[in-house]
Amino acid sequence: MENITIRWQRIAQICPQIANFDHQELDRLRRLSPRQGSRFSRTRTYLRQVLGTYLQTHPQSVKIAYTDSGKPFVVNNPVYFNLSHSGDLIVVALHDRYCLGIDLEQIKPRPFAHLIRRYFSLAEQQWFSRLNPADLGEQFYRSWVIKEAYSKLLEVRLPHTLAEFNTVPLLQGKPDSQAITIAEIPAPIGYKCALAYRTLQLEG
Repeated sequence: MENITIRWQRIAQICPQIANFDHQELDRLRRLSPRQGSRFSRTRTYLRQVLGTYLQTHPQSVKIAYTDSGKPFVVNNPVYFNLSHSGDLIVVALHDRYCLGIDLEQIKPRPFAHLIRRYFSLAEQQWFSRLNPADLGEQFYRSWVIKEAYSKLLEVRLPHTLAEFNTVPLLQGKPDSQAITIAEIPAPIGYKCALAYRTLQLEG
């Protein structure tokens, strides 16, 4: 995948390093509930560690800001990254030249039929209707992480683009013919993950 760096970690195994946080992160942490704060402190600690290692600098020196759509980026540095966390896992993707969108989801029971009718294109709904019911959950999550990664790459808030993006060709193993490349990422048992990326020259 074009030498894209991908890092995984169990959230419970991350030791929070709040001393490395900036004022905005500390302010955000104070506004969260204890449970949310614990998760944020661990995931942000890991993100800073990964970025620090990648950029060969101390995690505290990494300055993180956000685009208008809420996508994080490193200030005054050419590295591009995206992260996602679900269940007890966090994943971070990084590259020097590729804009990235990554999504991770823990597989668990959900009202799949309702979600498919609401958020999926007609072609996708028809494809899902032909599946063995026992396979519906796994295939739903395959499609969902692809859609989320795609939307995060384009910095479009869900659910605006969900039904507009047909994932059936990708689910059937057909290569993407668009400028954007989308790939399913092998994930630990019980999770699905997908990555979307494009070169900076293709932006706009």
